[in-house]
Amino acid sequence: MKVINNFLDFKKFNDIKNVIFSQDFPWTYSEYCVDPPAPKVDQFTHVFFWNNVPRKTYDLVLPIVDKLNPKSIGKIKANLNLKTEKIIETGMHTDTNDERFTSAVFFLNDNDGYCRVGDKKILSKENSIVIFKSNILHTGTTCTNKNRRILINFVYID
Repeated sequence: MKVINNFLDFKKFNDIKNVIFSQDFPWTYSEYCVDPPAPKVDQFTHVFFWNNVPRKTYDLVLPIVDKLNPKSIGKIKANLNLKTEKIIETGMHTDTNDERFTSAVFFLNDNDGYCRVGDKKILSKENSIVIFKSNILHTGTTCTNKNRRILINFVYID
């Protein structure tokens, strides 16, 4: 597992954040972050790349993709969780059991939520990224000190 702070230069990061945090950015609602029996936690998602197809907003995440330099992309999607009274872990899971894949979580805002990979907690710090093997159990969370926690998930072959 690797954590990189200040992953993108300031301008590229702010360009991405400003679009995703705008009131015009399209989100899709889901009652669960991870399939049941995980806790019911409302989540909004936005897909940039899925089933070998880049979506119309894919260009927005190209600065991150270019820096990750994947051989192949499995999926790219943003997650938005709203503030909760207490931090809720959204459910331990793997992104895939295929050992070839790597996962990266890119944090778009500072908050008290985190990504837990195994027993390590990586706090949500804007413009930082955590990279780990996709077959390792991990979970995200909600947050309590900001109105929303937003991140982008990447699953790719390194």
